[in-house]
Amino acid sequence: MCVANLSNLKLSKNSVANNLIFFIQQNLVICFIKNLNMRLIFIIISVVLMSFSIFKIEKGIASYYGDSLNGRRTYSGEIFNNSLMTAAHKTLPMGTYVKVTNLKNDSVVVVKINDRMPKSNPRVIDLSKAAAKKLNFVRAGLTTVTVETIEKPE
Repeated sequence: MCVANLSNLKLSKNSVANNLIFFIQQNLVICFIKNLNMRLIFIIISVVLMSFSIFKIEKGIASYYGDSLNGRRTYSGEIFNNSLMTAAHKTLPMGTYVKVTNLKNDSVVVVKINDRMPKSNPRVIDLSKAAAKKLNFVRAGLTTVTVETIEKPE
């Protein structure tokens, strides 16, 4: 009988679901690998592959919230405030921190995901007005960005 070693489980707040799925898959396969060297090789390859899925980078168009949404409740339950560094995303877990880089001027901002965008929305992220100001695209309304998940900033 094979028992999963819970000490190998390192859950990140950014991707608890991905890590849990990875942990289950890893330990099911390790149970069937009898050769110790093969187990080690599998673990190394799995960790490398997992690192790519945890810190994902997206490229696309960003927009920002209009002032009319101030004071409304977000998907996370927080009250939306356009002066805070927050954003909406289609799939990232609530509370995830992302680094958003404006590719037109290389400005960068870190925001917390606290709202959900419709899956049909063609944009990759919807930022608060404060974040849009730091990225210098309020006048344009839209800009091309990269969105990278990061660990919670200190």
